[in-house]
Amino acid sequence: MSTNATVELLRQQLAARETPPAAGEALVVPSGCEGFDRFLPDGGWRRGSLVEWLIPGAGSGTLAFALATAKTLWSSGSVVIVDRRREFFPPAAAAWGLPLARTILVRPANEADERWAWEQALLAPGVAVVWGTLDRLAPRDFRRLQLAAEAGKAIGFVFRPAERRGEPSWSHVQLQVRPTASGPTRTNERQPDRWRWQVERTRGSGGRNKIEVEIDEAGNAREVTPDERAVPVRPISPVADSATCPFPA
Repeated sequence: MSTNATVELLRQQLAARETPPAAGEALVVPSGCEGFDRFLPDGGWRRGSLVEWLIPGAGSGTLAFALATAKTLWSSGSVVIVDRRREFFPPAAAAWGLPLARTILVRPANEADERWAWEQALLAPGVAVVWGTLDRLAPRDFRRLQLAAEAGKAIGFVFRPAERRGEPSWSHVQLQVRPTASGPTRTNERQPDRWRWQVERTRGSGGRNKIEVEIDEAGNAREVTPDERAVPVRPISPVADSATCPFPA
């Protein structure tokens, strides 16, 4: 598909789904995990802002973690996935609760189209979340996205390599997610797969700047207590397999 055709298709899809925000709509949306909400600066995901996720490397599960803690956002509007790298795996995302019927998948041909798609999606009424990986992002472009999110009241989940930590940022909160371990297993009975991540807040005000969260195979998240962290567990299972994880990172 040509660049012009891709741009026009996105415009049509957004126009077809535009719905004015409901009166009195909450400014902050909970993540579904009370402990994680207390960890976030506003007590949940703040509408009209950018959340910057730093990915430490392949197989970290950062994107899967973000998906599990964004479930409550899906019911408030459409989801736009900007996937220039062609990494998104829809069946696995649907299994984790992403409503594919209200998801728009955009695969721009180049960086210029990618930035344009981000800005237009953030501005569009009826869009709850815009999601995608942006490696190189100039401060001026970052600022444009932040203003678009603020104007459109959407939340932008921007995934970037951990090497970008310390660079100028217009995100409301910046998070770095590292896998720690999966839950303990019994020798005589199969237990559901569980994964644990340590989340560090590297930008954004608040109290403590680290938390450990466990997510089960259904994508449900909960905070790991200090007592549980003290219990030896086996190493984390790989979460980069596209058959079980919507994203490889």
